[in-house]
Amino acid sequence: MKINTKGYYISEPVHWVDWQASLKLEGDSFYIIKFDTLKCFFESVNDLNNINLNNISQKENYGLYEVNDNTIEIKYNPNTEFEVKRMFTILSSEILLDEELKEYRYVESCSPEVVSKVKE
Repeated sequence: MKINTKGYYISEPVHWVDWQASLKLEGDSFYIIKFDTLKCFFESVNDLNNINLNNISQKENYGLYEVNDNTIEIKYNPNTEFEVKRMFTILSSEILLDEELKEYRYVESCSPEVVSKVKE
C-alpha cells in the first residue's frame, strides 16, 4: 500500500499524566507525522487550533522510514545508541495505525477547518 506524502497524518488524542513535585499534570497531545521521500518529520502538539508546521521539515526531529506491504517502520535517531523504532500498519492511504492501536488520519493541511475534523 502507499502512503500520502503531500499532507500530514494526525493522531487521535493521546492522554498523558506527569507528576512534578507531587503535582499531577495531565492533558491530551496529538502527534503529527509528515512523510517526505526519504524521511518523516514528527511533532507533538497539545492544541490542534494553534498548529504551525511551516518549518516542520527544517527541524532535526526526523526519522527514516521504510514501507513494506502494509507496514511502515520508522527509525528515529537511526544508527545511534538512542535509536527508537516505531511500527505502523497502513489501513488505507488515509489511515495509519500505531503499535498502541491509535489512529493517524491523513489531512491535506493543518488549517483549523481541516484539523477540526480529526477531533471528531
